[in-house]
Amino acid sequence: RNNTRCDSFVSKSRLHSLPLIETHLHLVAMLGMLKHVQDGMPKAEAVAPFAAEFVGTFILAFMYGVCGALGDETWNITAVASALLAVTYSFAPISGGYFNPAVALANWLSGHLPWKRALMYMVVQILAGFVGGLANWTTLEFASMVGPRNNFSLGQAAVAETFYTAMLCLAHLSCVTCLRNNPKGDENHFSGLAVGFVVVAGGYSVADISGAIFNPAIALGLDAVGHGASGLGPLRFAGLQLVGAVLAAILFRLCWGTEPVRGRSLQVRILAVRNMKRQGSGFMGDTPDPYVAARWGPLEKRTSTIRNSLNATWSSDNEFYLGGQDLEKQPTLQLEVRNENKGQDTSLGHLSVDLCQMPLGQWQHVKERIADGQGADLEVQVMLLEQDIAADLAHHGVSEPTLGNRLMCELVGTFLLVLTLGLSAVTGSSVAPWSVAAALMTMIYSLGGVSGGHFNPAVTLGVMLSGRGVCGFIRGIAYWFAQMTGGILAGFACAAFQLDTARKSHPFDLGHSFVAEVLFTLMLVLVVLAVATAPSKPSVTAQHMPVGLAIGCCVVAGGFATGSKMNPAASWGLAAATAAWTGMVTSVPFVTCTILSSLELIGGILAAIIFRVTFANAYHVEEEEAKEYAEEY
Repeated sequence: RNNTRCDSFVSKSRLHSLPLIETHLHLVAMLGMLKHVQDGMPKAEAVAPFAAEFVGTFILAFMYGVCGALGDETWNITAVASALLAVTYSFAPISGGYFNPAVALANWLSGHLPWKRALMYMVVQILAGFVGGLANWTTLEFASMVGPRNNFSLGQAAVAETFYTAMLCLAHLSCVTCLRNNPKGDENHFSGLAVGFVVVAGGYSVADISGAIFNPAIALGLDAVGHGASGLGPLRFAGLQLVGAVLAAILFRLCWGTEPVRGRSLQVRILAVRNMKRQGSGFMGDTPDPYVAARWGPLEKRTSTIRNSLNATWSSDNEFYLGGQDLEKQPTLQLEVRNENKGQDTSLGHLSVDLCQMPLGQWQHVKERIADGQGADLEVQVMLLEQDIAADLAHHGVSEPTLGNRLMCELVGTFLLVLTLGLSAVTGSSVAPWSVAAALMTMIYSLGGVSGGHFNPAVTLGVMLSGRGVCGFIRGIAYWFAQMTGGILAGFACAAFQLDTARKSHPFDLGHSFVAEVLFTLMLVLVVLAVATAPSKPSVTAQHMPVGLAIGCCVVAGGFATGSKMNPAASWGLAAATAAWTGMVTSVPFVTCTILSSLELIGGILAAIIFRVTFANAYHVEEEEAKEYAEEY
């Protein structure tokens, strides 16, 4: 409590308490919303997702505050990342593991979350953030101020929050909710790692710029118990973090293409229509010839026609399947009783069946009076089934990513990787390799399923030279262009964060350990070839969790040992940052950068040669498979 050090996450300010009545009003409002939208669901199931979101967000908000008050400056960010990783693995099966209004917004914009559920999650998360801030004050007498740090401007801090909130949302979209990255029955197990390590990547890079919050609920909640020192800072941060969510939704679409939905199918069984009235204006009227049509979105099926019946019962031609619909867009089944008498087809009434609250895999018996049916009753049975549309599309090759999707992945991944490296240089982070490795690992898990997750011209060169058709020449050259573009754009972005008091001569050091650059680049590329492209041992899962960890560890090893960049895109990105900052192109160490990049590419070439020797079996897989097939058949 007596610690006067200004922590990199939060800084102390004057304190005031949050009125208790406001908390009560939020709780009352939330209970009312829960009751309204969860009608018909068991109470425990209705409350569980919202309780999970509240608890997870509260833990994160309290963790931020505790780290600011009592934590170790070096490990605060890793502590918060570990908390996010833990609650994601714990609660994602229950609620989806959002814990962040920006993440909920991004999922709604990308079509993964209904707007009502997204709005309710956002309210619960903001309330949990306020309670977390209040808990920090009541237990530690600690409050925080949300705003720029260390003479950085509000604009610089806001841009940092926007970029890394977008990265966090993109990781969640790609790893937690993306159906192509989570095929039915073989969901990935790296989602918590990918999401949690965004905090490591962004936290160590921009904590001294913005506080590294990346969460509107925490930005608002932690500052709520402070006293006016930050003014509109929390609202501005929250707004720009939501802008990051919008950016993430756009990038997700550009990288992954149109995301298929895990839809639903229906089994419909028409049983009977009773108590119908005679039709027409004669003395007795005409007895109808009824049939029943079932419509679900664009799909329509019908029963056979029963002649001259006021109480029609079906025993055949009455059961049909309607498949492949998104329940959020098509929430009701429309049933219409029609009369096929005397060559005319007229309506005898209709009935709508709500599917939203219907359990999966269970026959639901519906017997209700039809609208406009003059007292007639319709009796049906309906069963809602799950259909993995993503798997169906993949089976037919529809979901194969385009070259444009792949190039966007390489550009975005390289941009965020080099941005993390450059901002670590701006803030003088002593653990830059740790944050860069976290960024690389997150991007491999998030976008590797589309492009292969190279983000490095040396890696692409090694994969091209390794053969086996993994990456052809044309695609490799296109990857180089995307990677270099992403690296140089990141370099210019990093230059915008340099303070005027910083030294003007080469603030972004390229390093000079040339032998180490070759060897560590060789290690990095060889590990990529081994864990990401070589045939793996038979497994019950197609998900390769070690890939990101193994590749990220190469960056930790080389970065901490010698400060090696191991990436020509990073080298040229830092050179571009130096040129943009100094304003003098001649000050860029072009010779050093060219030599460094050449040595990194040599490392990639040597890795491909060593791979061909050590993984010779990878070049005989097709021959062995053909031989086994011939022997069997």
